[in-house]
Amino acid sequence: MDTERYSMFDSGSARIRKDAEPAFKEITDVIKHYPNTLEIYGHTDAKPFPSRTGSYTNWELSADRANSARRLIESQGFPAKNVDSVVGKAASDPKLPA
Repeated sequence: MDTERYSMFDSGSARIRKDAEPAFKEITDVIKHYPNTLEIYGHTDAKPFPSRTGSYTNWELSADRANSARRLIESQGFPAKNVDSVVGKAASDPKLPA
């Protein structure tokens, strides 16, 4: 999870930062041994995503972030069949509602 000093993604980007990949690896190494399914949620801040056409919004960005996380953990050994859903939440469920 992002913190005040650390983010898994650069602002406006769906590419996972290289320095965040080891955290994904640590988590993947644990969860890949369980038969449970996984739901992956992507989020953004409330700042509107700048788009000339208006067609790429925080909804698309959050879904792209969730898919980036899915691809990464699958490449690290998490079984694709255990991914139940990949969801973009945009800014609809903020960590700090205020």
